[in-house]
Amino acid sequence: MKPELFIKSECINAEGPVWDDETGTLYFIDVEAGRIFSYKDGKLLSWEAGEQIGCAVLKKGGGMIAALKSGLYE
Repeated sequence: MKPELFIKSECINAEGPVWDDETGTLYFIDVEAGRIFSYKDGKLLSWEAGEQIGCAVLKKGGGMIAALKSGLYE
C-alpha cells in the first residue's frame, strides 16, 4: 500500500489526530507552530494558540481542552 496525501496542512510538526464522531470532524495540532486544525467536508480551518501545544482533547458535550506551554486551556 502506498500512502497518499489526505490533507495538505503544511504543518511543521502535525500530531495528535482526534476524530469527533458526532460532528464528523478531524482535529489535529501543529506542536511547533502552536496551531489547532479542524478538517470537515474538505475544509481545513486553523486557530493560533500563540505558543507551543502539547496536545488537545475533545470534551464530552462539546469543546476542547488544549495543553499549551503555559498551562491547560478550554
